[in-house]
Amino acid sequence: MKRDTWIYLVVTIWAAIWFATSWQQYFSSLACYAVLLLPLMAFAWFRQALKTKLLWWQYIAVWLTVFVGYAMAAVTIKGGNAELGTLFITCFWLDLVLEANGYIHHFKGLRKISLDLAILLGIVLLTGLGAAMAVSGIGDPRFDHDGILLIGGVFDAGKIMDNFGLFLGFWLQFFLLWLAGFLIYYINHYFLVPRLLKERGIVYYAAGVAGTVVVLYPVLAQLIIWLPFNERFQVISSQPFDAENAWGVFAVLIATLPVIVAIHWFRQHSRIATLEKQQVQAELDVLKQQINPHFFFNTLNNLYALSLTRSAKTPEVILQLSELMRYVIYEGQKEQVTLRAEVKYMEDYLHLQKIRMHKSVDVQLDYEGYDPSLPVSPLLLIILIENAFKHGVEPAEGASFLHIKLQTEKDEVYFSCRNSVEPAVKGTAKGIGLENLRRRLQLLYPGNHTLHTETDGHTFFASLKLQLHAAASPHH
Repeated sequence: MKRDTWIYLVVTIWAAIWFATSWQQYFSSLACYAVLLLPLMAFAWFRQALKTKLLWWQYIAVWLTVFVGYAMAAVTIKGGNAELGTLFITCFWLDLVLEANGYIHHFKGLRKISLDLAILLGIVLLTGLGAAMAVSGIGDPRFDHDGILLIGGVFDAGKIMDNFGLFLGFWLQFFLLWLAGFLIYYINHYFLVPRLLKERGIVYYAAGVAGTVVVLYPVLAQLIIWLPFNERFQVISSQPFDAENAWGVFAVLIATLPVIVAIHWFRQHSRIATLEKQQVQAELDVLKQQINPHFFFNTLNNLYALSLTRSAKTPEVILQLSELMRYVIYEGQKEQVTLRAEVKYMEDYLHLQKIRMHKSVDVQLDYEGYDPSLPVSPLLLIILIENAFKHGVEPAEGASFLHIKLQTEKDEVYFSCRNSVEPAVKGTAKGIGLENLRRRLQLLYPGNHTLHTETDGHTFFASLKLQLHAAASPHH
């Protein structure tokens, strides 16, 4: 289901249920409302496309045409059907909320609105809707009889305008009633749960609930009794010390408990996840710092030797070394780079190794047909090459070789190194570089990589396979 359309399907089903008294009426109402709301659903389906193609004032004009013009026309054609009017008014306000929600994500200040403020804003909207339906039900025998007014699912704009002062009065009193419930929730959220339930256990929490109920219920009951609307709606009995009033406070405490516990769990989980991410990032930073010193120190030593002999290769070595250091310092700090950048770094590395080494090495780099745009974590592949030089090529007294192969297929990368080793060299696969690589792969590509090494005493082979559909970032 695309974007917001499913929300209007839910509204359609709720409306059919709300106004139905039999299965036949439910299905007929469901079909009728679904057809009538098709333009609204179509607008929700194409919302993003309309925002992209239309100017802002054109988009607002289309929105008003659908949610105001069409809605009024449909209600008029249906003979001013109050139930249909209520449905369209609900959709109107619902889409305003959806539009506002879309803009909230673009403003950091709005995104920082606290949960408590969001609840208060929700109370304002709900009590306003309740007041509108209460006024709309005045004089309707279904909701207004024997001096008691019930809130029904009707909306009559004419009655609201004719009794606008009464509507505002109902709104304010409904808000005060819900504010009493918010006070109970607040005590539960910020005192009873964190101070008693979490720190001292269920027994102390139960005692705290009992104390809260016995202290608050007569006071809140008396305040609600003093509100004029209580005579029309019979919210509570006229006796503030009636035990039935205590159940209202108790019900709010129990009803909000699962939500509050879930909120506390989510916040604790978020803090733990943040600490884990910070720990992983710190470990990655340490691992990255371990990669490069060995090579750079050796290169600087060779550079020193070249400078003593006033070799013509000295400027070229300095230039190549500066390129490698630039990549490590700037590109190496990024979460991901392209394969093209990694290959260029490997080529520079191999070129510098050929300059600084005083023997012939058979180096072959095969990367034909690879996708250079694929993203990978920086300085991963080079570790296998560094390991080959450190444990295979550099210690070799005779001829040596290094064959490198890079292949890609869709979102998979296959990289391998095959190099000669001296029979006397032990622990080729146990250097700090390979251990470093294994740990970084566990952190960056957990469950989405395969690192294989093997040796026959004369040749060492290492292969790495990465599945790039998994985000290679400690933040995912």
